[in-house]
Amino acid sequence: MHQFFQFSICVCLVILAGGSIHYVHDHPTFAGGLLLIIIWGIMLKFINRTNVFVFDKNGKKPKSSDQDVSGKRIAQLEKRLSDIQDIVIAIDEKMSRVETQSYSKVEENEKI
Repeated sequence: MHQFFQFSICVCLVILAGGSIHYVHDHPTFAGGLLLIIIWGIMLKFINRTNVFVFDKNGKKPKSSDQDVSGKRIAQLEKRLSDIQDIVIAIDEKMSRVETQSYSKVEENEKI
């Protein structure tokens, strides 16, 4: 039932956004704009009041074991990233050497 309620709220928001765009496009008036602002306010207050889009209703913090697992994964990713960075730096240095050698050969050929 909760998913149906979320879906219906999303449909209402899409319809309200479409109506807002249509209102702005076709000769807006002050009274219509005021009414539109009031409707948007009611809709947003309704969403805030019902906590439709809050998935963790209890406000529990993640378990320490979950934090440990995510910390270990982050450490592994950092290690892999530093390894990749070292490889890229080594390739860049090698390309620089090859580039300088080719420039020196071109300069020697031009002198002759």
